[in-house]
Amino acid sequence: MPLQNRVIPIYRRRHRGYVLIVTLGLLVLAASLMVAVSRGAMRHTLAGRLAVDELQHHWGVISCRAAVLPYAESILQAAEKERQTASPFYRTRVQLGDENFDLTVADEQAKANVNLLLDHTDRSTAEERLRQGLSGTGMGINVRLRPSASPLNSPTTAPTPTTGPRIKVVEAPIGLPLWITGFGQIFEDASPERLLTMQGGVRATDLLTCWGGGTVNLRRITPAGLQLAMGTKMSGVDQSRLLDVRNKVLQGTPLPLPTKGPVDKDPILRMAKAAGVDPKSFDVLSALTQTSTCHSLWIMANDHRRTWHYFTVSDQTEREQPRNSAFVW
Repeated sequence: MPLQNRVIPIYRRRHRGYVLIVTLGLLVLAASLMVAVSRGAMRHTLAGRLAVDELQHHWGVISCRAAVLPYAESILQAAEKERQTASPFYRTRVQLGDENFDLTVADEQAKANVNLLLDHTDRSTAEERLRQGLSGTGMGINVRLRPSASPLNSPTTAPTPTTGPRIKVVEAPIGLPLWITGFGQIFEDASPERLLTMQGGVRATDLLTCWGGGTVNLRRITPAGLQLAMGTKMSGVDQSRLLDVRNKVLQGTPLPLPTKGPVDKDPILRMAKAAGVDPKSFDVLSALTQTSTCHSLWIMANDHRRTWHYFTVSDQTEREQPRNSAFVW
């Protein structure tokens, strides 16, 4: 039988799943790219939100400081007039946006000055007095004075050159030497948590300062602060009597007139005489005043994520050379 030409069909295998696999791969790649883009957008959004919060926090602190600290004396006087009692500090809270600001305005001259203690006694004796005075605050055992070897506010000296142009040496105002310029030189642990902890109804920062020139504002100082500042220079009985007369004056009771002789021009001396203070203690009355030129402001800012602490002191004791000290935790 003759062979005939026959066409033998060739069957090719159809890869129907190839398109599906490529499509799935493209979808996975697109999804990965979208996730990366989304994460980048979220990071940028979070960074922008944090930048806005940081800017708001920064200007909130600046605004609180500018609106409160220059008027600290007026704020304390208004509090005294309203309460008719000594007001060495005033606390309040304000809210700016989503952030809370706890403010504490204080009269630094209504506290015992550690520099005055060091200027009148040695370091170990000053530490012992501080431990006794701060025992109720829980900070007494934390006291460790580290005064500077070259305190501020002392005369500036320099050798006179023998050749070359003449140099004029400017002397700093002679006053109370600033052996201590911050809480870190007073306490082993000067964190805000320790300084601002209320124990025994008082805080360490309510009793102690290292600013203000050394004079004590009798109008505002607390009994514990006066005892720490005076020590043994005035008996505890005389201190209590003097503060009782001070409180009556703040409540509007006038001082009694002397039975004979002219009226003393010094109101503090008049209060001491009206209180029956021992005349032997009259010499220490020169360290007392009724005005203040040094104030401070604590700002505790909380944005519900963390807390910042800011402490600023405005010391106008030397009007020609005012000092401002700022600390942040």
